[in-house]
Amino acid sequence: MINAIKASPEVALLIQESTIGVADYRSTTMLSIYDDLDYVFSFEVIYAGSAGRVRFASQPLKMVLGTEHTMLLSGTLDSPAVTIWEAPERDFGAAETIFEARFAHTAESRGNLDFYFAAPGVAPAIGQAVGTLAFGEILPSVDFEAGDYVLTLTEADLPGSVVFESDATPFLLGTQSTIASFDGGANTSAPMIVKTYTRSGSSVSEATILDINFPSMSEFVHASLAMNSVDIYNEEITATSLPWVSGHNFKDVTNEVALPIGDNPFIYVPTGLIAPALINFVVNDSGGGRARTLAVGLDAAFLISTYLPDRRPFDTAAKLQVYNSSTNFGAVDIYIVNADTLIDEQFPKIYGVPTATPTGAALLPAGSYDIYLTEPSEKEVLAGPIRLNANLGDVFGGIIYDMVDPALLEFVLITESQNP
Repeated sequence: MINAIKASPEVALLIQESTIGVADYRSTTMLSIYDDLDYVFSFEVIYAGSAGRVRFASQPLKMVLGTEHTMLLSGTLDSPAVTIWEAPERDFGAAETIFEARFAHTAESRGNLDFYFAAPGVAPAIGQAVGTLAFGEILPSVDFEAGDYVLTLTEADLPGSVVFESDATPFLLGTQSTIASFDGGANTSAPMIVKTYTRSGSSVSEATILDINFPSMSEFVHASLAMNSVDIYNEEITATSLPWVSGHNFKDVTNEVALPIGDNPFIYVPTGLIAPALINFVVNDSGGGRARTLAVGLDAAFLISTYLPDRRPFDTAAKLQVYNSSTNFGAVDIYIVNADTLIDEQFPKIYGVPTATPTGAALLPAGSYDIYLTEPSEKEVLAGPIRLNANLGDVFGGIIYDMVDPALLEFVLITESQNP
């Protein structure tokens, strides 16, 4: 099963009443083998605050001997669609130097697309596409010689209207790959990404292919109380250099910018000066993400800390992910309690978050909450209450900052995205 429901959490796949596996958005369950009989497959998710999984769809399927069946789960949790793809099982001979690929259109926001799959340097041209697909369709398997290939997607019959272009990507002999397009979403800089699901023997591995035309993005946050106002340069500083950001003060947040890859550094210096370098770092880009980059730390130990906020909404929960930039406290507990509830008899929602560390995403039912911060295993409030009104599908972030009073903290709530 491939999960193409954008706003779903992990979906559990069941055969009859037995769980086969779970798959997050754009992911797949592992290959399972069954007798050629009639079965009912079901799909379930967990809603925040629920005691167990909720079933939202079922699909009868007659298994056919010698056939691999793939279920594409798309639509929404309220209105799901299950599409069945079938392909004959395949064994490769020891002397073969080929791999097998089939191409699928699973980018729900797009119309018909042409799929080009060729050696590096070969541009798309009319008549050279491996096929044209509408959403939910998959092409029959095609054999290719093992090696490096570039995948290019264009609008149908318009080879110059490119909507996705990969770097050269290796494909190994004796493998079977399903190559599927997806909408990018809130966590990626590109409007589209591609996933490969590759079968080798009885195992299945996943990989992401990124669009080379969309580098990673990041916003920059000044999160060090000890570091005064700074200028930020995005290149080596010379006498004629101009800062990328001037007068970047504590708690300031920049706009998102593309992250240069390679030898181009980001350099922090005191505002109005070109030295000394308080922070100097080079981006090691993993590609395609929307990051948050924070300057944290104390005098003589300023550092950069980068994480990828989880901005993808769920239909089953509101999300809250917190970053702790405080150096006055080694770690904090985070309480998220029903509004107007004291924490005396409550337990933290998130325990012991260290300095310069993001939490995972806390999943919350719709409701009104108060957030408090304490030292680990303590009840003395360092910050709060901070009111959070949440609906299903809302996504929030938060940053914990030091204050001039070293006995207190500040919690700044960020609205990452909200349902309309």
